[in-house]
Amino acid sequence: MQGAIPTKSTLADGNERWTFAWTVPTVSLGFTASRATRVESADGRFVGLSRDPSTRATVETIVASAARYYPAMAAMYGPLPGDRFHYVFVPQNFMAGAIGQLSLVFLNEFMTTAPYAYIVPQVPHEMARSWWGNLSSPSTPFLSESMAEYTLWRAKGEVDGRREGMQGRRMNAVWYMYGRPANADVAILAANVTQSPVYVHAVYHKGPLVIRALEEWVGTAALTAGLRDALTVQPTLTPERWLSTIQTASGKDLSRFRRVWLDTTGFPNISVTPAVTAEGGQFRLSLGLSLSTDSVLKLPVVVHLEDGSEVQAAVTIDGTSGAWSQTFGRRPVLIELDPEWTAVREFAAQRLGDVTFDGAVDGADLIEAALHVGGRFPSERRVDGSYDPLFDVNHDNTNSVADLDVIVSEVAR
Repeated sequence: MQGAIPTKSTLADGNERWTFAWTVPTVSLGFTASRATRVESADGRFVGLSRDPSTRATVETIVASAARYYPAMAAMYGPLPGDRFHYVFVPQNFMAGAIGQLSLVFLNEFMTTAPYAYIVPQVPHEMARSWWGNLSSPSTPFLSESMAEYTLWRAKGEVDGRREGMQGRRMNAVWYMYGRPANADVAILAANVTQSPVYVHAVYHKGPLVIRALEEWVGTAALTAGLRDALTVQPTLTPERWLSTIQTASGKDLSRFRRVWLDTTGFPNISVTPAVTAEGGQFRLSLGLSLSTDSVLKLPVVVHLEDGSEVQAAVTIDGTSGAWSQTFGRRPVLIELDPEWTAVREFAAQRLGDVTFDGAVDGADLIEAALHVGGRFPSERRVDGSYDPLFDVNHDNTNSVADLDVIVSEVAR
């Protein structure tokens, strides 16, 4: 349980009374009782309980994962109160797949079966709910589920490397952009969002990318400071109060950001017009960006030069267009736009097949597209099919050899 280890006393009839000391105001409690297999982390803070001894390996994985990612989450928001964190497996007739309470997560036993094994690495999402949904009292699922999902992939990126975080964000972006039935959509902060058939797409998949885009817009330090302040808001954390704390920490007016990303549906399709011009031994790279919809974005740019070096920059967009240029001593051969997947967005070069955004379709485009062969649009959520729409040149929901054929035909022109 959360809080101190309970005081125990024996009653006259032989039963035991356990008295718990809650360290924070508590309005919801969860209890379970059974003969359980018990697994503890090395320091004893994380405990897993399961009725079925055959699930011990899964319990061990979940406990180890909690111990692995908790320090990163605690560094973001501060440590959780109490001395223990429990994961408890409950029968399959439980009301949900998982429910997170303060330092306590109920997990449905179906998650221990082979068909659902892919979900286990993402269970730390529920640990993040201890901050976003328990220490705070959000008025909207964006401030609980989207924040928990953002925290999961930020922690994974910090602990396991940036690629791990990128893959999770790409997975979420792709499922929102292309997995919505009949292309239906709903604004993240819409009053009826929980009744929408695409509630999960908007809140669980788009939402965390919106927060990541906000991180890029205001800076990681400012966002983190604002989020820490948001956790102190009582009695109810609203989107207005949440944004206010980040606005104060960053000094930036976020009213347009809210309107574009939280109160409006959709995402920007970004057409990229690149140009490389030689100027007296120097090479000037220019990128023109045209967006299908009004947007507020700061997108990372990584320029790879012919000598193997790279330069990192960013392009700022506030409206329906953007432009960026820089001069280099070596020819740019590959320009990566938002390689970290910091936002929900779709890119397309003005010239078909120019996936390197250097203004030409050549062998470099073939190489880049070949490196992404095998990506596929997943058949279910929370599965990363490694699909990247940039390299799906023929638009068949796969990154395949057929895309290379299109590029070859463009090279031959």
